[in-house]
Amino acid sequence: MKRERVYIKCELQQMAQSEILDMIPSETLQRIRDTDPHPEFRVFSVGHEGSANATVLGVGMKILNYARDIIVQMFNRLRLGLPAFNRHQPQTNSHVNRDSVGEVVGKTIQKISGVLHTLAAVYIKPEYRSVDLDIASLEGNFEAEENSDGSMGVVSLSNITGLALSNHKIDTPAMPGATLQAALQMFTHKNGRMHQMEEFTKEQIKEAILKMRLSPSDIFSEEEIISSDPARKAKQTEYEHVKRLEKRLGEAREENSKLQGEFSKIQDENKQLAIKANAGVVRDVFTSIAGEKKLDQKFVQYVNKNIPLFKSDKKDAEFKAELEKFVDTQAKEYVEMGKLYGFEAKVTVDGKPADDKNKENETPGTPPTDKKKDEEENIENVLEDPKKNDFIPD
Repeated sequence: MKRERVYIKCELQQMAQSEILDMIPSETLQRIRDTDPHPEFRVFSVGHEGSANATVLGVGMKILNYARDIIVQMFNRLRLGLPAFNRHQPQTNSHVNRDSVGEVVGKTIQKISGVLHTLAAVYIKPEYRSVDLDIASLEGNFEAEENSDGSMGVVSLSNITGLALSNHKIDTPAMPGATLQAALQMFTHKNGRMHQMEEFTKEQIKEAILKMRLSPSDIFSEEEIISSDPARKAKQTEYEHVKRLEKRLGEAREENSKLQGEFSKIQDENKQLAIKANAGVVRDVFTSIAGEKKLDQKFVQYVNKNIPLFKSDKKDAEFKAELEKFVDTQAKEYVEMGKLYGFEAKVTVDGKPADDKNKENETPGTPPTDKKKDEEENIENVLEDPKKNDFIPD
């Protein structure tokens, strides 16, 4: 295995402007444009899969075979800021006494016609733009294994020391399949050659962006977009809109709460009015129920004394149903009262006495009493005595 110093040559071809700009970091582009308002960039394919006729220093011309992993390694070894020179030195890769025509400002790796290429974007200094530089020579150190046919297979690229630019009429490209594109947003092609354009107008910029179908993210970084005036204004507008919505929502909640309170108040008032209205017809409805159920007259009198206790805001059938429940409750209390005070508590006309305690307590031989008369007097006393009837106020 031999460790050698080598340079290879590549040709100039065509590439889209947007692709070139994507290769160059925004801070690098800004640094260059601070001193050069109309910079020119050229992109060279500095290596690809396959064979190349390379000059091995101290050895001479050799066929070098580059595998896919070496092209990837070449991309990794290629550093931004690498100097570019006007032609190469035949016997050395030294930078001494060589004219720097620019620097490597971007790189990428991509397939072109199915072949993997390492591409380098080179900034060309203004004083060298008139020089027809259309090929590039990659300089660096490599390790290779020599084959029986004299060719060498590259197994490692230890470092890349520089890039030499030249013209295909002077130097023959080692890799005829390697492509290079020169393009810049401040330059255009005219009659097959590159000429500097005047400053772009706003309309020209818009036209170019529409023609290339670019979006803001294709031109500016995320930070630049977020910090732009339109983005800040949009964010402020959105914030103010949210605040307005929150205020309106709070006002709507407050208004809704107020309306709910008024509605509840109206409901309560309507309920009280309905109760008062029903109080005027409750005795008539009860009389109807008493006739339907054939209620005992004394029980009817009992219910009529307690009828002021019944309150309902219902109407029609619902009102009658609630009154019937009230009558049922009164019937249970009436029967219990009969048991407690010893009278026959009949709810209906044909109803049976709930209990007949007088009959059970009669002593044999005792003269019969006027039982019916006693019961009538007893129940009358109970119903009219406030101390015995809890429903009569003291």
